[in-house]
Amino acid sequence: MLITGGMGFIGTAIVKRFAATDRVTVADRLDFGTSPDVDALCANGSVELVKTDLAELSPLHRRVREGEFEAIIHLASLTHIPLCEEYPHIAYQSNVISALNLVSRIPGECRFVNFSTSSVYAPESRPHVEEASPLGACDFYGLTKKHVEDLAQYYAERNGLRILNIRPANAAGVGETNPKLLGTILQQVGSGAPALELGSLTPRRDFIHVDDIAWAIARLVDLWPIERGRVETVNVGTGHAPVSVEEVARKILALAGRSIEICSVASRRRRLERELLAVDVTKLRRLLPDYRPRRVDEWLPAVVRDPRLRVENRLEQELKERTPDA
Repeated sequence: MLITGGMGFIGTAIVKRFAATDRVTVADRLDFGTSPDVDALCANGSVELVKTDLAELSPLHRRVREGEFEAIIHLASLTHIPLCEEYPHIAYQSNVISALNLVSRIPGECRFVNFSTSSVYAPESRPHVEEASPLGACDFYGLTKKHVEDLAQYYAERNGLRILNIRPANAAGVGETNPKLLGTILQQVGSGAPALELGSLTPRRDFIHVDDIAWAIARLVDLWPIERGRVETVNVGTGHAPVSVEEVARKILALAGRSIEICSVASRRRRLERELLAVDVTKLRRLLPDYRPRRVDEWLPAVVRDPRLRVENRLEQELKERTPDA
């Protein structure tokens, strides 16, 4: 099995689950360095690490074409929206070209899992449904992911591939690698900030623990409900009531024992904000009747207690040094 982006946030959880039963190769550019958990698996021989930029062809792509991997889980991408907006050419290479270099080479018997995003959906006032909700990305990150979905459909029909397309809700848990909402709050709380500065406080999100994502992916790969020449899209969320930014912030402050003001700061607000981003999981529950994702209150205390953030981005630093005046 090949897991791209396996040193990342969601990738670490997925590698840990599959390495218990499968031979796993991890391909990663190491933007955030290495994951301690995956490092340990590499050290004991359970996981092979290939440091590579998948946007550039390498011997790994020959291994893909030759059918070495029975399954490929493709997570590697640039996911931080502000970085994608600032460096769209890098985001396109990281998200589209990397995926194209894989999906155009996989043999028909390979099970290919493409990690997309729920951000490909157009804004709605209800949870998004795979085959019913309109698509319409609001940012460059979502546009790149929609482009990859189109490429996956093209190659599935052309080459008789079987592709599972995952649209996850907002991933959360220990070891976050991007300063998204939870990471931003935890960073500020950990620094002793006198006030919590966030963007809009009213948007509601479906937060799903990375271990619950990994559980669902492992079961779907084993079940593999896909015919040749098809792409099957599945939302992976919780189905629980979405939680607002302010609610999450207050929960974290209470768990951390902090009593500080929560401020909505103009510089942190997005140009276009979705008031609701949540996914309908009826299809997922039909495929996996025993799917039982946890609620925020069940896993948040452990994250606040030991967040283990990994937000130092080597690529971002290189880009800023390379193009200081661009």
